[in-house]
Amino acid sequence: LVREFGATTSVPSSLVYDPQNGDRVWMSGSAAESVATAVTDAAGRAALLADADLEGCALWLRQDEGPVHIVRELPQRLRGAELRVEMAAFGRIEGHVELRGRGHDTVRIEIPRLQRAGAQAIAVASDGTFTVPSLPVGAHTIELAWYGVGVHTLAAQAVEVRAAAVTNLRFDVASIPFAAVRGTVRAAVALSPSLAIECWRVTAPGDLRCMAVLPVAADGSFTGADLLPGSYRLAFRIGGRVQIVPTLLDAGFEVRAGANEPWRLQWLPRSLRVRLQRPDGTTARGERVLLRCDGVTWPQVRMLAPLVEDELVLDPAPQLPVEFRSWVDGAPWSAPVSMPTDRESAEATVVLPEGRR
Repeated sequence: LVREFGATTSVPSSLVYDPQNGDRVWMSGSAAESVATAVTDAAGRAALLADADLEGCALWLRQDEGPVHIVRELPQRLRGAELRVEMAAFGRIEGHVELRGRGHDTVRIEIPRLQRAGAQAIAVASDGTFTVPSLPVGAHTIELAWYGVGVHTLAAQAVEVRAAAVTNLRFDVASIPFAAVRGTVRAAVALSPSLAIECWRVTAPGDLRCMAVLPVAADGSFTGADLLPGSYRLAFRIGGRVQIVPTLLDAGFEVRAGANEPWRLQWLPRSLRVRLQRPDGTTARGERVLLRCDGVTWPQVRMLAPLVEDELVLDPAPQLPVEFRSWVDGAPWSAPVSMPTDRESAEATVVLPEGRR
């Protein structure tokens, strides 16, 4: 029995069972002082001596090395009455990932049901083994995730976890249809030493995921491996700068498993200055705006939406049209603006529509 004060320190176990929703959840922790402790007998009974006032108290129960089971809804005053608690049943998963020469730190084991509640991904050891020591009984999906540029699911298996039993799993990286790409960049100007190619995979309509960033060598060549097959959009990047919107090329590329035909790309640095106005003609200074290019809203993390001062500069600018809108929910999109293909720099004025769609 403990009296909790707030979320500052760690609970004895990182994964706890919350009886209110039936899931294990990640506990950032509660600062707590111990009020009373006891060990149950063979019948599961224990007696705790504590003050009658239980305000702010919770029961932390743990069986062997299993997760902590927390009961927070206690009666305000409890005098000699018996409190019944039903412990959750757990099983164990032991598994192995055939890495085939790839680094163990590039993959993780993910369990969506637990991660929705805040649990962390599970690391894979250098020999490819992994363990999920305590998992609630029932059906679960276990995913093998690739941690490269972003996180991507490589494979998934459905399992049924049984109480006090061990479930064995095996993943083999060789079964993943990785692809390799190569190509050259041609330009009428000297290539920047920090020029790179971003490979954006189309995962769904209106959704792009960056799979790799490929440095461009001094001779314009680039190579990449460990891409997943599918439809891709390519973009140029200079240095470590993350653009408001990627410098997307107007052509798409199909990537197949194994080796692919060389890509031939043309690099022309272009800058687009955009003045954003309200319908009354005043500058949209102080507005946060979102951009849409290739059907995708940018930036993908909405809280990074840029704040308008006098203008937004897209440098380098994408080859595809770009639309703008206020980041307010439901705000309509502006008319699209495109960078002229025959110019290195351009300016445009965009009016942000008012109202909701």
